[in-house]
This record gives sequence, C-alpha cells and structure tokens, in this order.
Amino acid sequence: HDNIKGIPSSKIFEYIGLRKPILLCPSDHDVLKQIVSSLNHGFIAEDKDACFNYLCNSIENTSPILMSTEETEHFSSIHQVKKMASIIHNLR
Repeated sequence: HDNIKGIPSSKIFEYIGLRKPILLCPSDHDVLKQIVSSLNHGFIAEDKDACFNYLCNSIENTSPILMSTEETEHFSSIHQVKKMASIIHNLR
C-alpha cells in the first residue's frame, strides 16, 4: 500500500495471531508502525541498511523478541470472530 495511509495489510494480523515477529521495512510511519511498536512485535527498519544490519545481528543473536501477550490476543482470529459474532447477535 505504497503512499496510502491508514490501510494495513491483513497479513500483519495473521502474523500477530500466530505470534510471528514482524520485520517492517521500510516503515510506513502510520498504522503498521503503530501496531508493531505498541505490541513490541518486531523490528522497524527505516531503510535497507538498517534491515540488513538487523538481520545480520539476528542471525548471531537468537534471543526471542518479547511480545505483549495481552494486546496480541486482541488481534487473534478467535477474539475477532467472537467480536464479530457479538456484533451480529446485537443486530437482531
């Protein structure tokens, strides 16, 4: 979504639900950056050099990225289905 603000790819929510770290490169300086930052769910590289350095360091350092579990659950498919079911139920 080049140059389009406020539209995240749905893939990010799959990665969050699966607790897969996200490498955002380059930063969108918008909603994707906000999501990754607020959940501490990956790394944001501003350019290809920062991305390259991060990947090189990651290969050498196998420490896991600590992700915020409570906020992560908010994006899980189970939570989202429950939320949609509640909305549909309240429409009756």
